[in-house]
Amino acid sequence: MEVNSHDPEAMSKLQAKYSDKALLLYYEDMYQAVQNCDAIILVTEWPQYLSPDYDHLYAEMRTPLIIDGRNVFDKQMLQASGFVYMGVGR
Repeated sequence: MEVNSHDPEAMSKLQAKYSDKALLLYYEDMYQAVQNCDAIILVTEWPQYLSPDYDHLYAEMRTPLIIDGRNVFDKQMLQASGFVYMGVGR
């Protein structure tokens, strides 16, 4: 299993802390990070994550599953767009 990661503010800190983890991959572009992924797990509320291009995400992912750890996405809209949506604590 590989984990693709993207963080617009903390990538250098993430890489420094986990550089020894061979299965943790780093991407500067959030759309590159989701290519062929089985799930997106959102654990932060950076503004660029709050209104992504959902069609682009859907087209890039292998499995369109979004696990929303912040409950910031519209569940009905995502499901209508073909995503499987799981809100943490919902």
